Amino acid sequence: MRRPFGLALGLALSAACNAGSGPDPKASDPRGVGIAGRSPMEIRLPLEQEILTLDPAQASDAMSRRITGQLYDTLLDWDPYGGGLVPELLAEAPTLDAAGTTMSLRLRAGADARRFAADPCLRDPGGRAVEAEDVILTLLRHSDPGLAGAWGLLAGRIVGLDRWRERWKTRAGGPEGLTIDPETGA
Repeated sequence: MRRPFGLALGLALSAACNAGSGPDPKASDPRGVGIAGRSPMEIRLPLEQEILTLDPAQASDAMSRRITGQLYDTLLDWDPYGGGLVPELLAEAPTLDAAGTTMSLRLRAGADARRFAADPCLRDPGGRAVEAEDVILTLLRHSDPGLAGAWGLLAGRIVGLDRWRERWKTRAGGPEGLTIDPETGA
């Protein structure tokens, strides 16, 4: 006769793990939503090292890159459950022209558009949609030689960007490879 060894082991481990765990944190909160004295909207995460910056263009250490990757929207995101790349700020996956030399990105528009939070520094202090110019300015900021940023991902990939970066003290305008379609704004 086989003994239910797995079940017995599971019950023993469960009892051992719960034996010294102390009082249930929800039990001390009359609302039953968290630790007494803390907001149910507060999350505290222990980190293995200090976060040096929350600016993605200056993030050069692993912790800062990991945290900024969680905080900021990106053009595309990775679906870890097998969906591959999925549009985040984009309306759809990027497309290439017939020659494979020009990539087009179309941002979400209308009610589906991602919006900036209300900020008096923006043209619309009530919060405005992310625009193509915002994406270009972000790429240019990441190519600034004074910032750690993601230059390694951009180097040699956008026409004129390397040259634009080299003349950073005297540059005017942007590189010829970064353009906005005047008809669609994309």
